[in-house]
Amino acid sequence: MAVGIDQTLAEAGAASTSAHDSSGGSRSWLVLVLMLAAGWGALFSYSAVFLAEDVPLRSAAQRAIPEALPDEAVAFPLPPELMRPAAPAAGRQAEMRAAETPAPVPRLELAGTNAAVAPETGPTQTAAVPSTPPVERPDYIGTWGPNEAACGVRSRRRGYLPATITAEGARAGRVSCSFHDRTRSGSAWVMAADCTDRTRRWTSQVRLRVEGDRLVWSSARGTSSYQRCSRRAG
Repeated sequence: MAVGIDQTLAEAGAASTSAHDSSGGSRSWLVLVLMLAAGWGALFSYSAVFLAEDVPLRSAAQRAIPEALPDEAVAFPLPPELMRPAAPAAGRQAEMRAAETPAPVPRLELAGTNAAVAPETGPTQTAAVPSTPPVERPDYIGTWGPNEAACGVRSRRRGYLPATITAEGARAGRVSCSFHDRTRSGSAWVMAADCTDRTRRWTSQVRLRVEGDRLVWSSARGTSSYQRCSRRAG
């Protein structure tokens, strides 16, 4: 009898265990189904909200694209500048350019005179070019002798030697002079002359004055007069 009781308890325990296992599996399956249902519900809700928000945007974008209007709808009033014909556009541009061009400054005329005052302009800077006075050729340049006869070849043979005077100096036979510090003094030329005759040297203040064909040589040693020699005489 004890064996029968034990067998009965064992069967009851197995039945309760199987019943407990079956109830636990049902609960797990139910929880899984509920979780899936909640996930699908959340997905459907999000899709519904997204579609509900996107539909107005699409309709607004579609409204932003204007459709081709009939010709009657284009006839709206334009500004006066745009209602002008196309031809006078060049004249309008010319008027605008004329308005932008500054008006010339009127010239002022002085009372009682015909002179006109030009409009003032900015100061102009010009490079100052130093003006060099033209070099004056001395009139004492040439060949001179004590007289016209002394300019000939025969007179030279007799000892009459003409003097050849240049801008830098003078020479007559063995005597030669070099000029420096030449200045103009009225109708004459004043200069310093360094002279030599191969044996002596001296310096004199010389004054040369030409009167027609005559030359007056003045220095501390005295004054001499000479006649200009012509080319035929030389």
